[in-house]
Amino acid sequence: MLYIEPHAGPAPIVQVITDVRHTVDLNVYYLSSKPILSALRRAHARGVNVRLMLDQHPYGIKP
Repeated sequence: MLYIEPHAGPAPIVQVITDVRHTVDLNVYYLSSKPILSALRRAHARGVNVRLMLDQHPYGIKP
């Protein structure tokens, strides 16, 4: 399947995370979506191995 962001919104990504049983590996430049973050927390709570790779200093984002 192909989801074009931002038009598809977080729902398709949240659904994939919700369906995962073993491992989520996510590589994103910047992550601020509360629905996606919540889905990742729920996955971790149910025993899914969750690994994130985020940019340490996203352009234009102040620490």
